[in-house]
Amino acid sequence: MTYPEAVRYIESQLRFGMKPGFERINGLLDLLGHPERDLRYVHVAGTNGKGSVCTETANILEAAGYRVGLFTSPYIVTFRERIRVNGQYIDKEKMGLLMDRVKEAADTLAEQDILPTEFELITALAFLYFKEEQCDIVVLEVGLGGLLDSTNVISSPLVCAITSLSLDHTAILGDTLAEIAAQKAGIMKPGVPVVTAEGQVQEAMAVLEATAAVKGCPLTVGATDSIQVLGTSIFGTELKVEGLKVKLPLTGAHQIQNLGITLGIVRALRDRGFYIGARHIQAGLEASGVPARLEALRKDPLVLLDGGHNADGVAALVDALRVHTDGATRVFVMGVMADKEVDRMLESLAPLADTIVTTTPHNPRAMPADELAEHLKKAIGFPAERLFPVADPETAVNRGLALAGQDPLIVCGSLYLAGDVRAHLLNCLR
Repeated sequence: MTYPEAVRYIESQLRFGMKPGFERINGLLDLLGHPERDLRYVHVAGTNGKGSVCTETANILEAAGYRVGLFTSPYIVTFRERIRVNGQYIDKEKMGLLMDRVKEAADTLAEQDILPTEFELITALAFLYFKEEQCDIVVLEVGLGGLLDSTNVISSPLVCAITSLSLDHTAILGDTLAEIAAQKAGIMKPGVPVVTAEGQVQEAMAVLEATAAVKGCPLTVGATDSIQVLGTSIFGTELKVEGLKVKLPLTGAHQIQNLGITLGIVRALRDRGFYIGARHIQAGLEASGVPARLEALRKDPLVLLDGGHNADGVAALVDALRVHTDGATRVFVMGVMADKEVDRMLESLAPLADTIVTTTPHNPRAMPADELAEHLKKAIGFPAERLFPVADPETAVNRGLALAGQDPLIVCGSLYLAGDVRAHLLNCLR
């Protein structure tokens, strides 16, 4: 099939929803010859920070001379972002050819009433591609949770990482931090080193420590001790890491926490025989800009795009805005998923906003713009005269730019919204 046909086929499987478990992914991989068994992995779970940690780790390994596969989700602009080798998106023609094989396996399973989900098809595709590309190592981001996520079919990664944990996807993962931590800790494998975030909430940390003890996993906290912050701006952070100055194109205190995890992964890989020098770390980090993570698209006036999609993610955005836009009039364009802790997100964000344009991301789980505006009025008490519901995301961005004028504009609330409008924003700002 062609690349567009492959994407349409994958997206057509959304109707099967999210179904934790391994019967379907193992069935696919059985029929495909288990390509995942011929690869080595860094496996990363967590609530917030997975994308940054995965990107930094992959770039450092590439700078050290390794051939590196990177699997992340969701995508911002193009589906091909999800599957990369040494920074290059999956080849369109090869993706079409590999999806023919994945679809053939899925059709065989369908004859047994086993229906793989969209994410399971993508996971199988990624394993096939990384094997064909002869990757030395794969940085593998968990899709949802960990314990029953389809990426957890891998048997024994080189190192696991669990980023900052908070309440998210509670209908599936549990409504306490302990329950969520238990799901994330499900990626731990006997004897495999685990790196987690500094400052993890104790309720979650206790679960991680107990699971690591049972499985005999050396558990360490991110190596922030080797990071010296020299300066910060909305465009990035100047650091000293292992004696070298680094210009990290990411900002916010939470990115120091994420970087600590990345450096903990590097230490674990060094212990496993990987040669990773200080200059490899420097080069990898300086190449680690991540779209829609406090991404400044324009300096003056400021236009900021952020995909923080839960209460902790929005709190990190708010902290950065307090530091870098203090005293400014701020206009927001915001869209969220209805299954998030919307009122908690709004409680921290609304006090910083002069005006809010609400919108509806192009996703079945999105909260309609009018409903989000009602939350702001009734639950948060935001003035109705400063609220502008605009259903279409691109039209909402146009409205936001007009309302902001020379003031900062912040587009936020969901990675899906970021994907909807990033290209349009960049075009508007040319």
